Amino acid sequence: MARLRLVEYLEYLGGTNTSRSVCEGEEVLNAGHVILCGKSNSSTSDKILIYALCLQTSALTSDPHKIRGELLQCNSEKGTIKIKSMFCSCKAGASGRCKHISAVLLNCTRVNLEELEVISQTDVKCVWSTQKHVTQEKYKPVPIKDMPCFKNKIEQCRLELDTNKLHNFFMGQLPQSALSKHNIGRREVADIIVDKKVGSDINNYYIQAILDNACQSIAMLEASIISICNENDCCKVLFSKLFNMTSDTIFNINQQSKEWHEQRKYRVTGSRIYELYTYSKSEWDNKATRYFYSKGFSNKFTKHGVKYEGDAKDAFVSQTSLQVVDCGMIVSHSNPWLGYSPDGVIFENNRPVALLEVKCLYQGNAHKKLL
Repeated sequence: MARLRLVEYLEYLGGTNTSRSVCEGEEVLNAGHVILCGKSNSSTSDKILIYALCLQTSALTSDPHKIRGELLQCNSEKGTIKIKSMFCSCKAGASGRCKHISAVLLNCTRVNLEELEVISQTDVKCVWSTQKHVTQEKYKPVPIKDMPCFKNKIEQCRLELDTNKLHNFFMGQLPQSALSKHNIGRREVADIIVDKKVGSDINNYYIQAILDNACQSIAMLEASIISICNENDCCKVLFSKLFNMTSDTIFNINQQSKEWHEQRKYRVTGSRIYELYTYSKSEWDNKATRYFYSKGFSNKFTKHGVKYEGDAKDAFVSQTSLQVVDCGMIVSHSNPWLGYSPDGVIFENNRPVALLEVKCLYQGNAHKKLL
């Protein structure tokens, strides 16, 4: 039995088991890229003329590389084979030691060279004509979602949507959008409502105007479609109990009151959202406990701010003549777990245009004592 020895294979390549040509040659062979390996009909008892075809790694559907070589049979009794020369049609093939040649020679160490198929030029053309269709089908590009590693992990379902209902939903959420104005006309709706405000209806108008403005936020709309996962039944009960109160009612709760503190306790609020956003540790259980059951914080600076906030707001209104509306907590209809308690909402032309944030610097108190 004539078989190429691994020692002869490594000696010819001038490498070891960690050499690039050896490693890549084995990968090419194991990938099935050597589609033909036989001997020419010109072979004799002393020499074997190897002829092989190997797919191009970078262009699998293009014509394969052609590998030719001459092996010498030094001792017919022992089956000793020596490599005389090898050539490949690839760019590195002139050296005789490219990865395609390495793959073919490695294949020769695994088979009986005497049993190699005798190949003619007609056989070469027929092999590639047949193999080309198989190769194209095997390496046909497919979307990631159709790959075996993803196919069973992606759940697909077809949704039947009522387009009219969906259209009306967005119009209701975005009353001031171009879509709504195009459907109902571009009359100044707010001006019409203002003329009809009487008594308590004035406050109701401000509430509705502020909440409608919040509904036009793209971020709020995106947040509203996120499903809230309650791990335990107690979470569901607590969630429904806390967020059962309407946004209009919460709007009228006085800030700093006991009920106001209770409403903001389990919500993500404007003054505390940053500490959640920047929290980088993984101990969320401890963080949640400190967040929802935080200890009261008060010092001379905060007391000073609470004491003179009303005076500062009155001074601002007096100096600017702007219309400032006081409110409790603003809670979105679609995201009841979010809340914000502004010091005031500035209205222009009966529409909310800005938030008022009051800061009473303690340094001002020190200057007052000096005077």
